[in-house]
Amino acid sequence: MKKRFLILQSLVWCPFWGFAQLQNSGSLTILSGTGVCVNGSVTNVGNALTNDGTFKVSGSLQNQATGTVRGNGRYLVENDFNNAGTFDAGTSTVDFQGNTNSNITSSNQPFHHVTLTKTAANLVLLDALTVNGTLLFNAENNQIQLGASDLTMGASGNITSFDDNEFVVTNGTGQLIRTVAAGTAVDFPIGFNAASYNPLMLNQIGTNVTIGTRSLEHAWRNGNTGATVANRAIDASWQLTEIGASVSKNLTMTAQWTNADELTGFTRGNCGIADYNNSIWNLPTLSASAGANPYTQTRSNLTQIGIFSVANSASALPLELLDFSAKAVESNVLLTWQTANELNFKQFEIQKSLDAQNWKALATVPAKGNRNVLANYDATDGNAFAQSNRLYYRLKMMDLDNTFAYSAVRSVVRAGAKVEIKAFPNPATNYLYVQGVETEAIYVIYDVLGREQLRGVLKRGENAIGTQRLRNGSYFLNLLDTNQQLLHHQNIFILN
Repeated sequence: MKKRFLILQSLVWCPFWGFAQLQNSGSLTILSGTGVCVNGSVTNVGNALTNDGTFKVSGSLQNQATGTVRGNGRYLVENDFNNAGTFDAGTSTVDFQGNTNSNITSSNQPFHHVTLTKTAANLVLLDALTVNGTLLFNAENNQIQLGASDLTMGASGNITSFDDNEFVVTNGTGQLIRTVAAGTAVDFPIGFNAASYNPLMLNQIGTNVTIGTRSLEHAWRNGNTGATVANRAIDASWQLTEIGASVSKNLTMTAQWTNADELTGFTRGNCGIADYNNSIWNLPTLSASAGANPYTQTRSNLTQIGIFSVANSASALPLELLDFSAKAVESNVLLTWQTANELNFKQFEIQKSLDAQNWKALATVPAKGNRNVLANYDATDGNAFAQSNRLYYRLKMMDLDNTFAYSAVRSVVRAGAKVEIKAFPNPATNYLYVQGVETEAIYVIYDVLGREQLRGVLKRGENAIGTQRLRNGSYFLNLLDTNQQLLHHQNIFILN
């Protein structure tokens, strides 16, 4: 016989009905004004779990495919909320608490209110989530990580209490989707990782439009592919996608960034929001940015959406560096690089360093000036290893008006030499350099609470990790090989 639990009204809150764990295979009802505490996990496999009161779960709440969870109450969940069945949210609130990350699986069942009251931890989407009511960031250092899943706010949904510590992280292909109602300014509190906050505000004149947004880590010459923009812009961009049927658009966009996002040569006093369209970057009339770290820029009368960034010049540095490598050949180092689109470009200066911090010029190579074809270059540093078994090289790339940018740093080790793996300098300012890793490696930086703050790949010959977006303090660096095996672990300090 199935068990049926009926929780009667009471004036006493938790733990007046308490369980170490709970599996419901029948019907469980929590009446308004009452509550149940479960000091563990809950599995619902029965006809219905109805919550019109308060249901506190210190573990995970699992609603299996045969189960139904419904009601207008409050769910206080410290671990995961996994829905594989029917979730009739009503006007309920799901409040994620505790001090560890929570995963959420909705199985395309919309939620009403979602609240984050975690202690410096995050909510991670495992599939698409729709929130029809309010998304509330109710505590410090709470973020929602989208990964490959979209977060959709219902037409009347709202997001509140966000700031540079509490926002939506678009760390994959997932988008934050909101309806921009005519005449209403709508916030998109997004950033591309846990340490970078680059929100947008959109306003529409005319018909309501639903837009998906992502914050991207760089600005690229070809929109979201090709070489990254090296200067005269910010090192971030936004991708906007119209959801549903296309409507006539007349949008005003306000974009935000910090000084840590600014590339070489970028000038706040004369910048604008650029859009990538028809294979080129388009830049409107330039003006001074507003604010004081963070800064904002606004552009009106947008009739098309796509990829946007903030820049001083639509061309940025008029050069596309396709490849740059350094290779030990006996006692020498062979440097090779390839470019495209050398428009208004002047020269390369080859620079060398023993420690990736102090640089000296080796040679200057004039540009070939090829506009529509590839250009190949090479140079040799003779008797290169006289002072060190490990060397670092970069290119200073300069155009005709003497604006310049640096290439990525390449490291090279004398054949047969053994070099200890370590990251330096420590403390690091803006960049952390890795020595002793000769193949492609994955770097992951965690804060002292174990939360991932930065992740990326060091390709063979690369050794620089940008730390500009990390707050000052103590972190842990893990270096992994391509099979996810740990190569190196180190406590590092950031002092930007």
